[in-house]
Amino acid sequence: MRTHPRAATGRIDLRTDFGDINLELLPVAPDAVTAYTDFGDVNLRLPLDWKGRLIGDTDFGSVDVRLEDMTVRLFLQRSRRVEAELGGKAEPKITLTTGFGDVRVRCREAEPFSTEP
Repeated sequence: MRTHPRAATGRIDLRTDFGDINLELLPVAPDAVTAYTDFGDVNLRLPLDWKGRLIGDTDFGSVDVRLEDMTVRLFLQRSRRVEAELGGKAEPKITLTTGFGDVRVRCREAEPFSTEP
């Protein structure tokens, strides 16, 4: 399946049963983002000045969040879950969930995603 980049505002809800979700947010913030896949990875790129809450969760996989150049006020990480408050704001909320797969979050200016350990 081929997707094409599009600018979107308002609420963004992405769901697939089988397959990866790759999302890159622009500086114009949507109201909220939800991305869910049963079997696959969820990859997100954020602009450096993003403000809002981030929740990443997997049942069987890993959560890899690299936000070195961003302002992070709150950061909680457990084995397969992460919560962060970016730029000192709790809204809008981004929720990334996979049943069997990995969750990866990077700054847009950071290195590309790697599927290697």
